[in-house]
Amino acid sequence: MKQRILTGVLAAIVFLFLVIVGELPFTILVYAMGSVALFELLRMKKLKLVSLPGLISLLLLWMFLMPSQYSFFEAIGISKIESALFAVLILLTYTVLVKNTFTFDEVGFITLATIYIGMCFHYFIEIRNLDQHGLTYIFYACVVIWSTDSGAYFVGKSLGKRKLWPEISPNKTVEGFVGGIVIALVLSTIFLACRKPADPIFLSAFDHAVFVCFRTDWGFSRIRSEKTLRGKGFWEDSSRAWRGARPF
Repeated sequence: MKQRILTGVLAAIVFLFLVIVGELPFTILVYAMGSVALFELLRMKKLKLVSLPGLISLLLLWMFLMPSQYSFFEAIGISKIESALFAVLILLTYTVLVKNTFTFDEVGFITLATIYIGMCFHYFIEIRNLDQHGLTYIFYACVVIWSTDSGAYFVGKSLGKRKLWPEISPNKTVEGFVGGIVIALVLSTIFLACRKPADPIFLSAFDHAVFVCFRTDWGFSRIRSEKTLRGKGFWEDSSRAWRGARPF
């Protein structure tokens, strides 16, 4: 518990500092986060990052992450999607060369994982690089995510009695699920109320509530996907030291 909190606090301090600095330091941070996320997904499928498919997926991820101001795709006349298709062709060719010890399913897994991580983190960079209000958007997202996860955890630990869905996640409780939503709504509403007058009113009250609830539901959907991977023998849990940084 103490290690989890300490890791989370230290990671949050470093993260927020680099978010405020922005520019290249923040871009490097996002590249590192994306690379770690890809490594974790490959590990779920028991694929090695240090392998031809792993290195191809890493290069493809870095191309997707590339911010608009640094992008060279327009200069060479190809898009990121075309680069992804070319990478898929290489991976499919590799399945033939290794006589299907690397399978078609694994090609699909790598491709979708790379696009999913790459596009999400790419727009994370793009939002921060907005000329105005980019920092506000990032802080708002962080408040919602961190308060949801932390609220659900602490409320569930202290008040949780009724299991939410024991077949999927035995430690999740109804009280923690509801508590995460309530705490996220309260803290994110306070954040919106304290914004500067020049900041945009980018969410109505209804949109704000839907976003918070969707974020919680998405997190619960992630639990379901992890359970599915566990059942197939793919999932390996992260080390305890990294659990505090999981909201990232």
